[in-house]
Amino acid sequence: TRQFWARFILTVRFDHPEQTAPTYGGPNWVRIALGAGHRLSVYRQGGKEAMGVYMPINAEKEAELVAMVEAELDGMKQESGLELQLAPRTGDPSVRDLWVTASTQGLSEDEQIAWLADTANRMVTLLRPKLSAWEREAEDAQHLVSA
Repeated sequence: TRQFWARFILTVRFDHPEQTAPTYGGPNWVRIALGAGHRLSVYRQGGKEAMGVYMPINAEKEAELVAMVEAELDGMKQESGLELQLAPRTGDPSVRDLWVTASTQGLSEDEQIAWLADTANRMVTLLRPKLSAWEREAEDAQHLVSA
């Protein structure tokens, strides 16, 4: 698995000029930092024949972010061309995952890497500007409240 992720890290390219390279997160996944304390996780589960990319959101601490994603989800799907889902994490209802997944069945490792790299790039391209804009909106709202 480490060899698979090493190939992924060498293969993936990001259109966003400020995006840094992924780092190892664990045996079956890598982390992609998005800034502002957010990240993408890119994973592959052999036994379940599944792979995907997701951004965890702490629903308790970031309720506004969850609401913004919910409000913009259809537009985000159109903009990215991805079948994005937002759902509570199984076993941890305090976390919402914004995710997209696919089956690995019948796909070579090269095809899996290509799908994961393309999907990760699309999510970075979609989410980095949105996270920055949402953060600015939250700061502006905070300034209005305290003024």
